[in-house]
Amino acid sequence: MAAIHTTGSMSDSPSLIWTISSGSMDGVREPGEQQATTTYSDTTRAVSGTSGSLKSFPLDTGAMSQNQDNTDSRKRVTFQGDEGGNAIAEETIGIETTGQPGANDTWPACSNTVSAGSSVHLIQGSVATQAQTRNVGTSPALNYRFSLFGL
Repeated sequence: MAAIHTTGSMSDSPSLIWTISSGSMDGVREPGEQQATTTYSDTTRAVSGTSGSLKSFPLDTGAMSQNQDNTDSRKRVTFQGDEGGNAIAEETIGIETTGQPGANDTWPACSNTVSAGSSVHLIQGSVATQAQTRNVGTSPALNYRFSLFGL
C-alpha cells in the first residue's frame, strides 16, 4: 500500500501493461496461440489544497479461479481545496484477449477488448475506486467500482 499526504500540489501517475501468451510473443500468432493484455493507468493531480491518497495494486500472474483476480487495484483520493484549488483523478483499466485457432480447432480467431474507468474533478470530496482483471485461468473478466463522497 502506498500513501501520499500533501498540502499544496501533488501529482501521481502509475501505469501497467502486462501481456501473457501461450506462444512466443514475437509478433506472429501461431495456430492455437492465445494472448491476453491488461492495461492500467491512473493520474491524480491536485493544486492548492490538502490531498490524501491511498493506493494498493497487488498483481498475481498465476492461474485464477472464477472468483479470483490477477490485478486488484484499490484507490482512495481525498481533497480539500483552498481558494481556487482543485484535484483531477482519472483512471482506466482494460483487457484484450486474442486467439488464433489451431489446425484441429473448430473455434474461429477471436479478439475481445473491454475497458472501464472514471474521471472526476474535485473541489472538495473523496473518490474511491476498485479495478480488477482476470486473464489467467478461467474466463477473462474485468470489474470496475466507483464511489464519490462529500467531506
